[in-house]
Amino acid sequence: MDAESETPNGPVDWAFLRNPPAHLFGREVAVLRVCDDGTGPYAEAEVVTLRLPTGQPPPVDPRRLAVMARSRLPVPLPEARTNPADEQTVNLETWMWVENWEEQSRSASAGGVTATVVAKPVEQRWSFGVPGETKVCRGPGKPYDFGLEPWQQSTTCGYTFRHSSAGQPGLVFQVKASVVWHLTWSSNTGAGGDLGTVTRTTTVPMAVAEHQALIVNRRTP
Repeated sequence: MDAESETPNGPVDWAFLRNPPAHLFGREVAVLRVCDDGTGPYAEAEVVTLRLPTGQPPPVDPRRLAVMARSRLPVPLPEARTNPADEQTVNLETWMWVENWEEQSRSASAGGVTATVVAKPVEQRWSFGVPGETKVCRGPGKPYDFGLEPWQQSTTCGYTFRHSSAGQPGLVFQVKASVVWHLTWSSNTGAGGDLGTVTRTTTVPMAVAEHQALIVNRRTP
């Protein structure tokens, strides 16, 4: 294989050519390439000369792999839920929560290096279509349990509308539910770091009605 000192013996070891011993770095080698058509010893042969690598390939940058993994990372829109599910009522608390509150991750690998990016949901942010009317909640919120009495449960993320949506376009408030995701990365080389935050937002048209209560005093004869 080495035109000066090596003698070919059997098929070419391509792993050897990609990662040769140090004393062969930068040396020219001659490879005999033979094509066999099955009718004889060989149909065609040629000598190919090539120069071996001058050293090991450069190490893979784990941060570049993290950027690649980040580009493949699904950060979904929030599946926002409320109770009541449809029309809301003025002065009656609305429960709010997010169904798909789940950590997401993706990895990318090359040259024995693996980088993993993790996205964790950390915060809900709600705006209710009225200037200054917002709500921030840590965590996913708590779904309403119809198997329990109202007095047996309480919400961790609620909001009370003070005005109806009667004067709004389409008779609804355009409520926006956002989830803030915190991204970090790590690698099997020990390198890692913070990739900041990403916010995903869903718009939920929400009708709010004002119901009047009528108290009737019935006298018992």
